Amino acid sequence: MIKEYFVPGQPTTIREVAEAIADRIGRRDLLEFGAVPAPDTDPPVLVADVKRLKEEVKWKPRYSLDDGQGHVVAWWKEDHGG
Repeated sequence: MIKEYFVPGQPTTIREVAEAIADRIGRRDLLEFGAVPAPDTDPPVLVADVKRLKEEVKWKPRYSLDDGQGHVVAWWKEDHGG
């Protein structure tokens, strides 16, 4: 399986992120992977390199991916009545 990665320092597939969010809201039935084919111009793998951010401006993520998802889902439910 070709994966696309986007979480700095922690390779995670888009599918894994979508499934985790769907599980948090109890709606995995809404996911339809492969329903729209990826354009030929999309890179098969995309990895963020945050080395310069860490070294030059001392950046570091405030939240883990799991914690961030939890905050976003809680905000969404509160803000949108869900």
